[in-house]
Amino acid sequence: MRLADALRLKPGQVVAFTGAGGKSTCLRKLATELAGELPVVLTTTTKILHDQTDLASSHLIMNQPQAMMELRRLLRTQTSVLLTGRASAQKKKWFGLDIAQLDKVHAIVREAGGVLIIEADGARGCSLKAPATHEPVIPSFADLVVPIAGLDVVGEKIDSGLVHR
Repeated sequence: MRLADALRLKPGQVVAFTGAGGKSTCLRKLATELAGELPVVLTTTTKILHDQTDLASSHLIMNQPQAMMELRRLLRTQTSVLLTGRASAQKKKWFGLDIAQLDKVHAIVREAGGVLIIEADGARGCSLKAPATHEPVIPSFADLVVPIAGLDVVGEKIDSGLVHR
């Protein structure tokens, strides 16, 4: 069964992935499964690794006012678009979008009949994560929140290095 079918994704919906151990893999899987069916926009509310720009067929840095118009254009020409903020000072990660940007993106994706898929949590590569007061950052308009945990943590001690927080 496809992940998109298991989640019962429909045009206009917003899905937020939280936790650890496979969020980026889920984003990549959904972008691949839905390619050609409907527009797919991937983003984060935290940070993603610099080398993850291949999660989608196109990458748009949302740091200019004209970026929203560019997003509209890309949704007509690309199967999937990854939206990020600017690169961090260390150039190892891309910053995510803030809630105000996400609200505008949500409207554009909904108009285009696409889906918005958000990595709403950072886990520093660990397989399990405890939430904090500042994350996960889940927008109020999310239709579905999917918690993720890596199976490699089952049976391991909490201080094994596989757990964030």
